[in-house]
Amino acid sequence: MGDRTVFDIHGVDYYPDITPDELPELYNQGYHILLLDFGSFNECCINEFLRCDRKLVIGSLAPWNIRQYRELLESISHYTNLGEGFYCLTRTESPKQIRDFSRLYQISISSVPSISDPFYIKKEHFSILQEFIC
Repeated sequence: MGDRTVFDIHGVDYYPDITPDELPELYNQGYHILLLDFGSFNECCINEFLRCDRKLVIGSLAPWNIRQYRELLESISHYTNLGEGFYCLTRTESPKQIRDFSRLYQISISSVPSISDPFYIKKEHFSILQEFIC
C-alpha cells in the first residue's frame, strides 16, 4: 500500500492510521481475516462496521466508562440488530455487573482479560479473539 508503514507482530500485520479511502486496497490484499479497530465509534466508521460479518465491541463496564458503552450500543442498535454476529466483550468485571448489563440490552457479553500494554501484544493474547474471528 504505497509508502505506508506496516508492522508485523507474531504474524499479524498492523496498518496504523488507515483511512477509509485505503480500505478497498487492503480488502484486496488476500488476507483471510481483517480486524478493524475503529478506536472510538462515530458516524464515519458505521458503513465499515456494518460490512463486517462479525462485529466485536470491546469496552469496559467500569462506572466511569459504562455511559460510553451504553451510548455506543444504543447508537449501533439504530443501524443493525445486536443479535447474531454481534459480540460484546468487556474487561474483567464483576459477574453480576456483566449479567445486569447483558439483561438490560438483551445481548451476550464475554469477559476478557485486560492487556496492560496494547503496544506489546503477546502471542497468548491472540487466543482471546480466536473464538470470535475463526
